[in-house]
Amino acid sequence: MNWRRRHDNFPDPVAGTSVHPQFDHRAVVAWLLDHDKIEVPPDRHSPRWSRPGQVAPRSGSASTTRG
Repeated sequence: MNWRRRHDNFPDPVAGTSVHPQFDHRAVVAWLLDHDKIEVPPDRHSPRWSRPGQVAPRSGSASTTRG
């Protein structure tokens, strides 16, 4: 599905070309989460699944947010 063409608020490319754009992974994941396109599996605690500016907690530690 090409969300970039269908939604004006999809994150802008950060690199690449018009034919092969490259996107910030965290920005795209945050957009997908915010628009209910994906859900985070309950066992995921990876920074890959965190929203920009957040650090995923490690097991046994408290959640932190970058300020």
